[in-house]
Amino acid sequence: MQAVVSWTKETNALLGGVINCAGVGVAAKFVNDGEPHDLELWEWALKVNLTGTFDLTRRVVSELVKVAPQEGEDAERGVIIMVSSAAAVSTSLLKTLTTS
Repeated sequence: MQAVVSWTKETNALLGGVINCAGVGVAAKFVNDGEPHDLELWEWALKVNLTGTFDLTRRVVSELVKVAPQEGEDAERGVIIMVSSAAAVSTSLLKTLTTS
């Protein structure tokens, strides 16, 4: 993030927003061979998908508030796009709910 902000300052380029599109899926059963789902694996997925998205967004917003508002009635300073995959959710849920 800091490298992008530095680059925009050096080149006078406009920081126009961010696209959050990183994500991971955790496809595992709640119980597999008598063992419960690995909590560390679950927490890792939450860290990447939720905390990572939140962290990048908060960092970008702290820079976007410094950008001069665009002309127009909404005075936009930039955009934040969050990409999600329905396929990843469907696959994870399907594998989690499937029994052997």
